[in-house]
Amino acid sequence: MFLVSWQDILDTFRVCFSRLSFRMFREIKQLEILFNSVHQHTILPLFLVAAMICPAISIFLCVGFHNEMPIPLLGFLGLVTFDGMFVILFYLFGYAGRIYGRSRNIIEAWRHNRKTQTDKLAKRYLKALIPIKIRFGATNFMDQSTCLVCVQFTITQAASMLLASKR
Repeated sequence: MFLVSWQDILDTFRVCFSRLSFRMFREIKQLEILFNSVHQHTILPLFLVAAMICPAISIFLCVGFHNEMPIPLLGFLGLVTFDGMFVILFYLFGYAGRIYGRSRNIIEAWRHNRKTQTDKLAKRYLKALIPIKIRFGATNFMDQSTCLVCVQFTITQAASMLLASKR
């Protein structure tokens, strides 16, 4: 929910260019620092691990034990897979990655803008700008391909569990 509002703010930067835009971008960077200081080491890694482990185990159980499981349990495990993979990984982490990509595109568009190439103060501001990064763990951040890497890891782990159990 909070990520969508950041995305909308970043979309407005693409349209407008002024010193006010630089100031607003700096304020968003301050929000990024606050967000990362609160969620970087606890909540986001927990979501990431849960969003990868739960679908891997439920895929393993659905495929490996589909003959021995009752239909309602099979449906529940399918919902766990759907919630973990598509809702959390694609939606939440996908938007976090898009924030990084769009902020990087905005900075590049500002650097190639004719107004910034002639204004010395704007050039200095642009040298100091860093794209917005939603961080998890010590040094990692959400990129545009983070959700795809997580889904690939989840499916690989489910396949490894199936091969290890010989089912």
